[in-house]
Amino acid sequence: MDKVGRKLERIVKNTGSKPSFLLTFTGKGSRIEKTFEPEISISLGCHYEIAFTSLETYFSIPNIDKGNNILTVGKIGDKVFKEIKIEPGCYGLLDLNKEITRMLKEFGGLMENAVSFEPNYSTFKCVMVLKAGFQVDFTAKDSLRQILGFDEKVYKADKGAAKRIESEHVVNIMKVNSIFIHCDLVSGSYVNGRPSPILYSFFPMADPGDKIIVEPNEYIYLPIELDVIRHMTVWLTDQELNPINLREETLTIGLHLRSC
Repeated sequence: MDKVGRKLERIVKNTGSKPSFLLTFTGKGSRIEKTFEPEISISLGCHYEIAFTSLETYFSIPNIDKGNNILTVGKIGDKVFKEIKIEPGCYGLLDLNKEITRMLKEFGGLMENAVSFEPNYSTFKCVMVLKAGFQVDFTAKDSLRQILGFDEKVYKADKGAAKRIESEHVVNIMKVNSIFIHCDLVSGSYVNGRPSPILYSFFPMADPGDKIIVEPNEYIYLPIELDVIRHMTVWLTDQELNPINLREETLTIGLHLRSC
């Protein structure tokens, strides 16, 4: 009878209502820190786990920013080069070429159409067309070469004719391959074999400027080791754990905290 009684008690415990909380975080940018008032206290003998439930923001992630937006163009023999700084934003290769063409046109004179870029869809590389007698210097630390696939060197076209040069590497127009959602309370997840507080990963199914809405089909719960939750931080990174630049767009993240 004692054995049956213990089983019944366990059934009642497992089927009874358990504490559960829906947590919503909203803020500007890709990192949100919040303090709970009042704090969430975990009942004696209970354990808690948490799952990601939703994310909403706008696709504003730039693939060109202050770290890779420089193009240096000059005439062979001249000591002074023109430096083009692309405004941070999310560019396709064709859009990027339009912006470079526009900025070269503003310089006027021989600089107009000094260089242009086009995709090679067969090789996934970039083709640079240099005007006769001009050169492009890709040695700058913050050069566009990082996304266009060119080596760190100077490319030249002799004075006799224009020159078509294909990049040595494939175009890397979008630096972000995955977006990781982190929460500083969780354990039980790993990235490349190392513990990391990641709740979920995704890539936005949206075009630049469109709304991003992420709602997983199935919740994956990860354990929380704290007994009292006073403060929580959630943040977004790319696959290299670099912070995601949302350019101050509003970010809303939903989580579900439950007893287990």
